[in-house]
Order: sequence, then C-alpha cells, then structure tokens
Amino acid sequence: MRFSAYFHAAMTRYQLSQVSAMKQVRLVLNRFRLIWQNFAALGVQEAALGSTVELILALAQEQERDNKGIRADKMHLTDLLTDGIMAVAGPLGAWAMVTSNARVRQQADVYPSYLKKEASERLLLIAKDILALGTTHVADAADYALTQPGLDVLRSRIVTFEQLVVAPREGVARTAALTLLIEAEVERGMELLRGFFDRIMYRFKESDTEFYTNYQTARKVIRPSYRSRGEAEAEAEEEGAAEGKTESQAATAKARNGSETGRGKATTAPQATEGSAGQEEAEAPAQLPVQAPTASESEEATFAEVQAVLGGPNKESAPGESGEAPEPRAAVAEGAGLAG
Repeated sequence: MRFSAYFHAAMTRYQLSQVSAMKQVRLVLNRFRLIWQNFAALGVQEAALGSTVELILALAQEQERDNKGIRADKMHLTDLLTDGIMAVAGPLGAWAMVTSNARVRQQADVYPSYLKKEASERLLLIAKDILALGTTHVADAADYALTQPGLDVLRSRIVTFEQLVVAPREGVARTAALTLLIEAEVERGMELLRGFFDRIMYRFKESDTEFYTNYQTARKVIRPSYRSRGEAEAEAEEEGAAEGKTESQAATAKARNGSETGRGKATTAPQATEGSAGQEEAEAPAQLPVQAPTASESEEATFAEVQAVLGGPNKESAPGESGEAPEPRAAVAEGAGLAG
C-alpha cells in the first residue's frame, strides 16, 4: 500500500511532517541496525514505532475511503489486530510453558490462521482477553519480551478495530472519530521519539557519530508557518464561490449586451433604407407617363396640318352645319399639292 496516497487528504501538514520524521527514523535505525541490535529495549521500541506508523496509515486510508463512501479495509485492520494479539500472546505462552502455568498457557494458545477466521466480534473479545492477561503478567513475562509498549499497541488497535469494523456494521466510521484516532496515534509516535529515542541516542553520540548525526537529521519535524487545512479549504471554497459568481455576472452582462446590439441593428436598418429612398426620390426629376398616339389621333393631326396650310377650315362648310358630306381627305391633299 502506498504510504503517501492517503495522508494528504486525511492529515494536516504538521502531522504529515511528524509522520515523515517517524519514517525517516525507522530508515536510519534499519540502516545502522548492526550498531544497536544488542540493545533489546531499543529493538522493542523500534517495533512499536513501526506498528504506530502502520496504524496511522490504516486510519488515514480509512478516512479517505470514508470521504468517498467506501467501507473500511477490514482485512488490513484484521491483520493489524492479529499481529498485536500475537505480540502479547507469544511471550505469555512462552513464559507459561517454562513456568508450567497451564491456565495462562491455555488462554494464550492462539495462532494467526485461527484468529483471522474468527468473526469480528469474536476476534475483538479474544484481543481484549489477551490484553487483560498480558497486563496482569507483564512483570512476570518481562524476560520473555513482554513489554508495556507492546500492550499499548494492542490496546490502540483494539480501539481502532472496534470503532471501524465492529461498531459501524452498516456504514463507514465518521470522519471526526478517525481524525481523533489519527491525532492520538501521531502523538503516541512522537512520544516514542521524544521520550525514548531522543534520550537513548545520546549513548551513540561519541561512539557512533554517523549514526547519531543521521538520527538527528531524520528526527527534524518542520512546523509549517501557513494556515491549517480547515482554513485553507474554507478559503478555497469562498474563492470558488466568488469566481463562480463573477463568471455568472459576466455571462449575464454579455447576453444583455448582445441583445441590445441586435435590437439596435434592427432599429437602424429601416431608417437607413428610408433615408436612401427619400434621397433618390429628391434627386430624380418628375416624369409623366408617355403614351403612344392611336391611329385616329395621328390621322386627325395630319388633317389639322393640311387645313392650316390651306388657310383654316371653312366654318360654313363644316360638317354637320350645311348638311353636305365633307370632301375626301385625299382630294384635299391633292388640291393642296396643286396649289403649291
């Protein structure tokens, strides 16, 4: 499982820095294991630190899954609880066998394959019984690697398993409860660094300078000077809301401007057409319709011209007054030609 895949969503930056210090300390301890491997107490505390880091990882993963509506990683939490039970039951069983304590030996007679097949509620009861048994005989089995830090690790895993697997049978655990658990485990790990490793490392300051220097470098915890995650998220939400509001206002203004521009074009176009038409009418001269003369009108005009050459019409002989028919037009035209 990737260690950093869940931390950034589940923890604050300061907690990330603290857990990073724990990881770096473990790397240094593994690198220089040959130097301190004869110190049994240091080995026990190194294992406890590793268990704490693993539990923090499980909690961070669960919190991320809770945000997405996914159930707890029950298998991983079961493995962690099983390992915690065996870390206490193993030394108890060894001590009970040597001391011929049949009652403790029977109670501590558990195996990982057997524990992982148990139901969640039953596994939790077994873990609590082993924790109580170990607390009673922690002094008796001290020579068999049964320590108080090991009991504390088991107790912490019992609480985690109960809240994440047994209690929320119908859903995921609440994010607030997970956050409190993460804070408690981070503080437990930092207490191991401050209360044990920081003190015991002075033993190697002069004899193993490289080991001591590397530990001090890995041990550094950077306290960020910026805002907390909650404040940053709240500010990001406010900025997002303001940006969305600005975009909405800009879109509304753009739509309004487009509507007004279209309306202005529709109003201006007819005015320009009417003005152009009026100007063309003013410049063009008034013209009357011209009609071609008919055949009768052309004949009358020719007859009028002939009469004007002869000296005008004779009123006394005008048609309709004397009762005589008028001379044919051809004869008149012929007479006019003789006269000329």
